[in-house]
Formats: sequence, structure tokens, C-alpha cells
Amino acid sequence: MKKIIIVLLCFASLSCASLVSHSAGFTQEDPAYKIIPKNPGENQALAIYYSPEFLRAKEDKKAATEMREPRYKGIPEFGYISIRIMAWTRGTAYTTDWLFIVQDGNKNEIYREYGTSSNPHGNINDVGNYYNTTWTNLHNIYLEKNEEFPLYLRAVTSDNKAIDIVIQKK
Repeated sequence: MKKIIIVLLCFASLSCASLVSHSAGFTQEDPAYKIIPKNPGENQALAIYYSPEFLRAKEDKKAATEMREPRYKGIPEFGYISIRIMAWTRGTAYTTDWLFIVQDGNKNEIYREYGTSSNPHGNINDVGNYYNTTWTNLHNIYLEKNEEFPLYLRAVTSDNKAIDIVIQKK
């Protein structure tokens, strides 16, 4: 009889403790919803050059599919470099805090600009025992003249870390 009373007292005290912690605003962690970044703080960037020839061919194919005349008006004369930012936090993925420096083959600076204020897009990935969230954003640099390749891009993150990328012409 004493064992049953002790067990009931222990159960009652644990139940009261969980009620008190719940009513006091403490949250209990559920490991099923735990979000752990794979490599926290490691931001990445990917750069791709789109030539005017490629963009015209893409527009030709789209126009043929839609049975209409191609529209070349929005295609930049010398193409553009599209930079995709991948970050672990939404705030870091805002490109307004990123600096993009493009250099020619001799490492002379030819373009320097800050990102725009576009909203990043989030993606939740299931990585086995946990989930991680990555945020992506895009920034385009429109070329003002015909450049010699390879070009070099240095993307400086919001926390002043440099990501160096070599851009080859395809």
C-alpha cells in the first residue's frame, strides 16, 4: 500500500510541475520539431552568366511554343550575371547587405554594386533526424559592354566574409 501511495505522489508532483511550467510560459522542446542548421553561419553564392545569344534562343523557343513573334525588347545587349545567394537566416539572405565586385581577367575592378531589396525565399529541408531552413535570393548584374572572360566575382556577405567565384562564358 505504501508503494502505491509513493507512486501516486510522484506522479502527482510531476503532473503539477508540468502544469506549473506550462502556465508559467516555459516551453517544452519536442525533438520532432527541432531545427538545426547543417553548417550554421556558412553562406554561399552561385553566379551564372547569361549571354544575349542564349537569352534570344530561349525567347525564340518560348515564342514558338506560344505561337507568337519573339520579343527581344527586355534582353540586355551584353547579357547579365545572375547571382544566387543561399543563407541560413532570412536576414542574411537580404542582398541589400551584400556587396558584389566583378573583376576582369587582370583582376581590375569593372563593376561594384550593392544588392537590391528583394525578399528572400525560404525552403525547409528534411535532413534525416532534423530539419534545416535555407533562404535564397537573387541579384542580377547587367553588363554594360562586351567583357573578356573569365570574369571574377567577389560577393561580400553581410558579416564581411568574401566568397570568390570564377565566371566562365558558356
